[in-house]
Amino acid sequence: MISELKLKHLLGLLLQIGIILSILLVLVGGISFLLQHGGESYQNNVILSTNYDIDIIKIWHNHHFNSPIGFIELGLLTLVIMQVLRVVLLALYYILIRDYWFISFNIFILSIILFSLIRQ
Repeated sequence: MISELKLKHLLGLLLQIGIILSILLVLVGGISFLLQHGGESYQNNVILSTNYDIDIIKIWHNHHFNSPIGFIELGLLTLVIMQVLRVVLLALYYILIRDYWFISFNIFILSIILFSLIRQ
């Protein structure tokens, strides 16, 4: 049985690795975006755009073709995935200690996160 202290250390390590990986991916994407498009003139319509769909498959596909935006999106998606893993680990821990209130609460939170990621 895993203790609460070990779980805290595991979750802390998971979040630290996820944040560092996310920062590196966003940094690589941002630098390569600036190298490719840094000399172009400013377009006002880029900031005013509000219609943006999140498609996980599209983000992964853009990453494989070395798109700077793909790296930035993959870094942000990594940050979200780390939070999903945190909730899953907490749910598993609560299943092990048989705390049914927190099991249901974590499953509810996990379903909201997954629904918002999958919903188009």
